[in-house]
Amino acid sequence: MRFSTRLLAGIALIGLFVSASAVSGVPSIGSKSANALSTTSSISYDSMKVMAGMKHLCWRDMGNGAVCSGDNTLGQLGTGNNTSTLYGKDFKRSALAGAVNLMEFANGNNHTCAVGSPTMSPASAVYCWGDNTYGQLGDGTNIAKNQLTLVADNGSFTNTNISKVWAGGDTTCVSKTNGSAFVVYCWGRNDQGQLGNGNTTNANIPVPLGSPFNTTGILSGTDVAIGDSHACATSNAGSYDLYCWGDNQYGQLGDGTTTDRTSPVVVSGMSNVQQPKNIGAGFGTTCSRASSTVKCWGLNDKGQVGDGTTTNRSTPTTVSNSGGFTNATNGVSMAFALGGKTSCMHHSVTLYCWGDNSTNQVSSAATASFNTPQAIAAAGSFTNNGARGNIDFSVSPSLTNGFVCYGRYCWGDNTWGQLSQNNTTAATTAVGTKTVTVSADTVSAPSISSASFSSTANKIVINVTGLLAGASIRVMIKPPDYVQGSTILSPALVSNPTITGGAATIDATYYMMSIGMSMPTTYNIDKTKTYVVSVMQTGAAGVNNSYADGFTSNYSSAVTVGPSSGSSRSSSSNSSTATTGSYANAIPGVTITDAKVYTTAPAKVSADSAINAMTAAEAKIYDIVSKTPSVCLPNDDDLVFLDDGKCVATIVNVKTRAVLRTLKTTVVATDISTLQVGNEIAVLSPLYFEAGSADMKASSSKRLTSLLPQIKKAGSILIAGHSGTLMGNTTENQALSKKRASSVVVALKKLGSTAPIAIAAVGALDPASTGTSKAAQDKNRRAVVVLIP
Repeated sequence: MRFSTRLLAGIALIGLFVSASAVSGVPSIGSKSANALSTTSSISYDSMKVMAGMKHLCWRDMGNGAVCSGDNTLGQLGTGNNTSTLYGKDFKRSALAGAVNLMEFANGNNHTCAVGSPTMSPASAVYCWGDNTYGQLGDGTNIAKNQLTLVADNGSFTNTNISKVWAGGDTTCVSKTNGSAFVVYCWGRNDQGQLGNGNTTNANIPVPLGSPFNTTGILSGTDVAIGDSHACATSNAGSYDLYCWGDNQYGQLGDGTTTDRTSPVVVSGMSNVQQPKNIGAGFGTTCSRASSTVKCWGLNDKGQVGDGTTTNRSTPTTVSNSGGFTNATNGVSMAFALGGKTSCMHHSVTLYCWGDNSTNQVSSAATASFNTPQAIAAAGSFTNNGARGNIDFSVSPSLTNGFVCYGRYCWGDNTWGQLSQNNTTAATTAVGTKTVTVSADTVSAPSISSASFSSTANKIVINVTGLLAGASIRVMIKPPDYVQGSTILSPALVSNPTITGGAATIDATYYMMSIGMSMPTTYNIDKTKTYVVSVMQTGAAGVNNSYADGFTSNYSSAVTVGPSSGSSRSSSSNSSTATTGSYANAIPGVTITDAKVYTTAPAKVSADSAINAMTAAEAKIYDIVSKTPSVCLPNDDDLVFLDDGKCVATIVNVKTRAVLRTLKTTVVATDISTLQVGNEIAVLSPLYFEAGSADMKASSSKRLTSLLPQIKKAGSILIAGHSGTLMGNTTENQALSKKRASSVVVALKKLGSTAPIAIAAVGALDPASTGTSKAAQDKNRRAVVVLIP
């Protein structure tokens, strides 16, 4: 559905109009960047550290840093912005002081952690970034971070001498050397007791793992695994038992029950072997090395236990011989990686996987799942044998967008570009990950609103407009004695000018010029002479979230500065004549729409109003890009103003990214009580649903029927489904929100509505209430109907 070229106000649906993909499910990568993808190259090395998240991938590069690709909406790529990428992109190194040498990595659902080397300061510290809803970054807050952030100290935990980090779901753990022992601390989500500290309270700072690990530690610095909502580790005392804790709905704790445990409990039949258990944990399933065999237990609906059945197991069960796999562990190097409902194991010299194959995580065959191990097939330059050495592998925790990586090769879903192919094409067999060298975005040149000599010093005072946030300015000054063949060099960059509302005032005190092959000479400004002045703007990568790889512009139209003339334009600029709207007296509850094309947005607009921002001709080549993403979101050449607050957007050329003009306004909140559909955008009060259900409450169904006359007047309809927030924006909640929106579509069609209808699955991203009571959560279990004239 397309909504012309209007700016819509007051539609409180976060994620609703992010892009056309918000309806279709395909991600929007950046803001239609004009980056020149100049050199795309396959990685030539096998990463010893590779970690798959829900929709993103990170690995250790040859420069001892982190390279990530895929979804970055929560900052999980660590690039200093929230722009998703289709290729491997280096993390923001400037977030760390001194030389960077990251040693260990871990990905949760939507967050990433890494441990620095002993040579960094602080020595061997752990950093995290990305989603922080449950405190999984461990920095003492619940605010997402898009660059590396130090985990906070807490009591006996000081962030140094960290030997290993693990992450799973929304939980993080580390092992810390304490003399000869490896002591474990955890933080993040704990609603199922997955922190193992005896309670179910989330922690945004590290807390010690419970008994026996708080006294004796783990068997080795590596013997821990974290699943979606449970975790396991091997004790370094007594019978060297394997313990698990947290969610036990499917028997994944292996103690013969399905009772959740907030403290570690012993797994049946996995003791008396003083060796690492090489544990793996996924969504409700666990695998480990027993004394001489490989065993798995827990959820088995996709065959992920690997015993040839789909029966859940509450105690360790021997994995079947299959696909060339012989279940024997004596003298064999091995490791596990479980994610979602797929299990993988590196056994001897071969990688085997089994379980869910809905996105070809196990095989290119059109088989939905495998209940016994399958050797991963060779493909292209990928070989699954000992020649690959003891390299790392990882399995995505996603239940719907699963993928697997082994060294520099990945396969499976690629909806978010997580396979680092510079595309979103899924891979049924192994493909080599890629990195891409990108150039800065080309943006619109700023304008000189005035330029004149200072009355007190030999300098030119220049007032510049049209500047982007984070911009630096370079000035070009052509003197009156310029001759053909001379080279004018711009003065030094004016870094970090004070920019207010896109405008700044700067001083130019000199210029540089060389004639022929001579060395440049510096000349001071002479107020008895006449100069021609122009400016350009530039920004480094990371200074502006809308331009992840930096930006640069051409020089502006020039102005002439002389002893008596002040300043005058030597050529016309691209500025448009502003028009004044009729919104000065906008009040809540009153919507205004007119046919005028606004080149400058009114200072104030009422929520649920619409203004035309572009002519029909402009709409063919320009898009609207939000500069305030927490309030305003773009959709092709439309912009949604959410609730109330200040909104800023630019109209940008699709191909060149040149900015035609900038629009700013303040949205006044409203609460629609009556609908007068005509030239207004109308938002119905929410329709409510039963908990965990797509069945509309009777009262809401009745109200929808009563509004049918107004609904039938709409030219098109948009329905946004929402979910509760207690479990976060999980795959299940996203699916439920889509079902709720779809159920409203069915109801409308049964009532006789014939207008085109689009739906959006918002999930838990835009809660009406943040409370945890049933009454509070009932407000979130809703669908919102938007009527477009």
